[in-house]
Amino acid sequence: MLAERLNVPCSKLQTFHNQSEYIGIQPVALENLYRSLDILSQAQNEIQAHFFNLHKNIFSSDLSVVFYDVTTLYFDVSMPVDENDIRQKGWSKDGKHKKLQVVLGILVDKFRNPLTYRIYRGDTYEGHTFSDVVNKLKNEYQLSNLVIVADSGMLMNDNIEQIKKSNYEYIVGDRLKSLTKEAKKYLTDKSNYTKLVLGKDDESNEICIDYVVYPYKGRTIVCTWSAKRAKKDAHEREQLKAKAMKYVEKPSLLEQHSAGGAKKYLKIETSKIELNVTKIEEDARYDGFKAIATNIENPNVKQLLEQYSNLFEVEHAFRTMKSHLEIRPMFHWTGKRIEGHLSMCFIAYTLLNRLRLQMNWSEQKCFSVLNKMQVSLVEQKFDGSKLYLRSAMNQDIELLISKMRLNKLNDTVPYDLIMSNI
Repeated sequence: MLAERLNVPCSKLQTFHNQSEYIGIQPVALENLYRSLDILSQAQNEIQAHFFNLHKNIFSSDLSVVFYDVTTLYFDVSMPVDENDIRQKGWSKDGKHKKLQVVLGILVDKFRNPLTYRIYRGDTYEGHTFSDVVNKLKNEYQLSNLVIVADSGMLMNDNIEQIKKSNYEYIVGDRLKSLTKEAKKYLTDKSNYTKLVLGKDDESNEICIDYVVYPYKGRTIVCTWSAKRAKKDAHEREQLKAKAMKYVEKPSLLEQHSAGGAKKYLKIETSKIELNVTKIEEDARYDGFKAIATNIENPNVKQLLEQYSNLFEVEHAFRTMKSHLEIRPMFHWTGKRIEGHLSMCFIAYTLLNRLRLQMNWSEQKCFSVLNKMQVSLVEQKFDGSKLYLRSAMNQDIELLISKMRLNKLNDTVPYDLIMSNI
């Protein structure tokens, strides 16, 4: 199943039918493929601990900053469920709001190695998943002197207090619009800002950003402003405004479709629908601003911004799982099978990321090179004997075999020799 997940991701049933495409393995019954998911479900904590210890030993000097985020994984078929089912409808990050789903929280290091994951009911708010990860880091993995980086969805009083009790430091996206009136006034006043040089681009031009540091309710807020982000925010707002106008002009569309993010720009009354101009103007006030909260004393602003920007490593991991490994949609419906499927995908992603780091390649190149490492079954006309013919070697394959310490396959291998070793 792991080989198939890294080759051509498909259902367990299709995996069963594709067995003939692999050599060197004994045939596996379909029911055993499904039962293996139950075993993976039972062993998921041990599997995570095993990989964590491997990562810790290999990258121990860099396991000081970790990154956490959540995503949603939907199911292909929406079946009736009861309130105890892990599959529930909720806010979908894939836009599949009518589908049943589960919530997946994952923690990675700066190398995108997955350290641990947890699965939650599909209607779980992302902020309520954070405490489990902190507990696991402290109690099970016994980590100290750690900085946890997460997005604004994790900024809850309970989460912050738990991080403090664990003696961890945090860098978390803050909600600028939810701060006090005084704080918002100060943080949106650009006369309070200082310019910071982050580096240089390919043409040796300085990359700059404006920032201000503001103490707020036991935490430090670092707020930044950039013209590039302001342009992006304004563009996205105009798109939502244009979408909202379509519902104003044709209210019946609201009965057929969800307004999504554009709904915040609508004033919906019994007799009419109109644009919420006040809300649009209020949002424009925050164009280009981004707030980040931390409990680090006297933070190095440049370093803090760099660490927060590395949160994209989790997002990249999710994209790889969803696109390359096709972790969803899921076709299972029992808790154990769902957990087993996600455990199997976790192992596949860990192996893929290890290969990516070892080879210093992109995931796409890893897949491309692996796909070229094939053999073909050939029957010789003069005596009817069979042999396996290896595909042509190239520089990338030679390098992979060398770095991964694999045995180089001969140009041809007798069929009987392969079969006698199965």
